[in-house]
Amino acid sequence: MQNNIKEMSQSDIETVAQMHAQELKESFLGIMGVGFLSNLYRYMSKDGSFKCFVSRQGSEIDGFIVVTTDSHGFYRRIYLKHFIPIAFKVLCKSLIKPKALIKSVQILFSRQPIESRSELLAVAVLNKGKGIGKKLVRKAVEHVKKMNQDSIEVVVDARIKANEFYRSLGFKKKASFKMHGELMNLYLLRFD
Repeated sequence: MQNNIKEMSQSDIETVAQMHAQELKESFLGIMGVGFLSNLYRYMSKDGSFKCFVSRQGSEIDGFIVVTTDSHGFYRRIYLKHFIPIAFKVLCKSLIKPKALIKSVQILFSRQPIESRSELLAVAVLNKGKGIGKKLVRKAVEHVKKMNQDSIEVVVDARIKANEFYRSLGFKKKASFKMHGELMNLYLLRFD
């Protein structure tokens, strides 16, 4: 059976949030938990610069990708529009996991190297090695090109296999920097 990739629907949000929390559990957003992620995806779905695409094997979601065409203002807009509910959830989560508060403030005020307005924000696949991730990235790139962007970037923890994945898709490493005390790599894919 072939994977079908479509834009995330409102009914997909809970499943995507659960997959995000499980598959990206060491990321800042992953540690915030399913409830926080569900609300964040609802907020994001109302932001015109955001798209989430899901891969389905039959009726089951087996992967997703999140992309924005305005990485400069994306998180700030989300925080400013929904500050009180997000702040409440971050503060509650920080009682259990204190590093959540620190990471939240770092993201809001981070000055990571930016070369592109478009950014892949999250990618997760349940069954790795079957080409699902590549199909999702291609779909995100197709969307970004339709929005008249000339490139897309992604920030990847320097310690994980995803670095190889993005290089295999033609992304070029542009910088390394520290975020949340971890070494991160910035990759850029320019469109010809």
